[in-house]
Parts: sequence; C-alpha cells; structure tokens
Amino acid sequence: MLNDDIEKSLAELNRAAEINPRNTDVETLRSQIINAQGRADAELAAARVTELLLSAQKQIDGQRLFSPPGDNAEQSYRDVLALEHDSEPARKGLHTLAALLLKQLQQSLAQGGRYRHWK
Repeated sequence: MLNDDIEKSLAELNRAAEINPRNTDVETLRSQIINAQGRADAELAAARVTELLLSAQKQIDGQRLFSPPGDNAEQSYRDVLALEHDSEPARKGLHTLAALLLKQLQQSLAQGGRYRHWK
C-alpha cells in the first residue's frame, strides 16, 4: 500500500513538472520521496536479515540444519545472503553448519555406522 502511495505521489509530481517545468520544488520533492523510499526499503531489509539470523539460530538449536524444506538454518542463512551479499554472520553460519555436518559424519563413521542424513 505504501508503494502504491509513493507511485501515485511520483505520478502527481510528474504531472506538476509537465505543467510548470521551472518549478524546482517538484524535483526537490521527488528526490525526498525517492530517498525516503530507499531508507524505508533498507530498514525493512535490515529487519528481515535480523529476523532470519534469529530464526537460523533457533533452527540450529532445534536440529533443523538442512531440513525440513523452508524451515532450516541453511535456507535462513542463504536468504540472508540474498538480501545482504556480504553478511559475515550468514557466511559464518554456513561454515558452522558444514562443520557440524562433518563432525556428525566423522562420529558416525568412527562408530562403524553409516552416515544418516541429519535434519
């Protein structure tokens, strides 16, 4: 809904610019709206990253490392990286998952057992 309001506002400003192209207030308002939208988008993305990182930790605590689909730590970390490509916590989280998986595999093999898929 907010994006619709912003789009409508920008359309109205475009019409105002067509009517009076010398009005510098129109361009100032357009810039302010676009900057405010950018800040709002960044804040939403940051909140989503925080939510995903918290979810990943809960998923690890619940032994949901790689499954079930859509509710596992690996996916949460990958979703963080989709939003924030250089997220160090997400990269470290994926390395932690790999280390946990390797540890489980080594333990299983040391006990003479077969590897079983870890959730």
